[in-house]
Amino acid sequence: MTKKQRVAVLGSGIAGLSAAWIFSKHHEVCLYEKASKLGLGQKGVDISTREGNKRIDVPIRVFSSIYYPKLHALCQYLNVPLRYLNNDSSFSDHMGRSYFRYFNLSLKDRTFTYILPKLRFLPWMTIFLPDYFKLKKDLSGKTYRINFTDKVFGDYLEARRYSLQFKKEFLIPVFSAIATCSEKEILNFPANMILDLLSVFLETSPMKRWTGGTTALETALAETIQQIKFETVAHQIRQLEHGIEIRDSQGNISVYDQVIIGTQANQAAKLIENIPELSHDKSLLELIPYAQTEMMVHQDEDVMPRNKKDWAAVNYQLTEQHDLPKASIWINRSEPDFKGIDTQYFQTLNPEKDYRGAIKKVKFSRPICNLESFEAMKEIRHRQLSDKQRKVHFVGSYLADKLPLLENGVTSAMEVGEKFGIPLEF
Repeated sequence: MTKKQRVAVLGSGIAGLSAAWIFSKHHEVCLYEKASKLGLGQKGVDISTREGNKRIDVPIRVFSSIYYPKLHALCQYLNVPLRYLNNDSSFSDHMGRSYFRYFNLSLKDRTFTYILPKLRFLPWMTIFLPDYFKLKKDLSGKTYRINFTDKVFGDYLEARRYSLQFKKEFLIPVFSAIATCSEKEILNFPANMILDLLSVFLETSPMKRWTGGTTALETALAETIQQIKFETVAHQIRQLEHGIEIRDSQGNISVYDQVIIGTQANQAAKLIENIPELSHDKSLLELIPYAQTEMMVHQDEDVMPRNKKDWAAVNYQLTEQHDLPKASIWINRSEPDFKGIDTQYFQTLNPEKDYRGAIKKVKFSRPICNLESFEAMKEIRHRQLSDKQRKVHFVGSYLADKLPLLENGVTSAMEVGEKFGIPLEF
């Protein structure tokens, strides 16, 4: 792509927004977004308090420089201010009785995790610690990458004979919550994908988020995009001899030199169904499964541990009703803007009911990875990066080697940009 071209980007999540920003440096970009706001932070909620209007991202986005190096570098290049995040955690049973609690201390670019000795946690700790150190030894040796290639996470846990408590009451609740999927689904993720994340989880790199939330990043990325069409859906795309035609929900027909699809994989598959040359891509995209989940912002303290001394920034709770993870963020502890506010605010993943003081319930979808979808993802990447003639490309959190999170969205956008020779300065 040597001359300036017209590029359409469909979807303004992290992948679409990153792609639009990258291409806008050298080409004319039109970004399509079906909602009235950019996608990355559009599910957030504004809270009116005595101290003024406060915004809560839904879900709260956090990352580390080790597992999210490209996202971190992008934020630094854009001068988006970052701050350390308190992500100390508690674990309790379905009755709210805590069985484990750890704390974090962030000093410069390192985080130290520590546990305060409590007699009531001792029975659980005697089971937890041997498994914890076994896991650390496994990850430090890196031999698991060879032994568990083409295996799923459940295979690793079974082979290493971890205790039921360590698996069911620690590992699975934490990582199914991170991936926002069920216990069954997390056990079918590729083993090395989860183990790579575990190795970072046990490192000392602190968790961060944007000062001002996702709005700060959205604003910086959108600044150079030439045109953004809000409340506009691309209903159909067709390949013409001289470009790609888009018919949208406003009745417009536009032709572009290149189209980058930053929607979910299943939505992307529908968009290309009238392009015979991409029929195999469509079949691959349809192999990417999605999980539906809910988040609720509310004021109900019943989601927290019974003992208020055990309240943490992140609170995991076992449930009897289903295998979906339940985790509640204590906003007042994790968000500096809410410290000192008398009213307590919480954000709960997979709420079991409508909690008191409910402010907003949000439903969303996340891509799920298994061995079949992982191979499909690799083939999609290879096909689009090796085909010099194609005019339709895909970006998204489902299109990279890591857990389907923000880093993958940035990585996939960078790969497409690099294919077209766009210099990346970060």
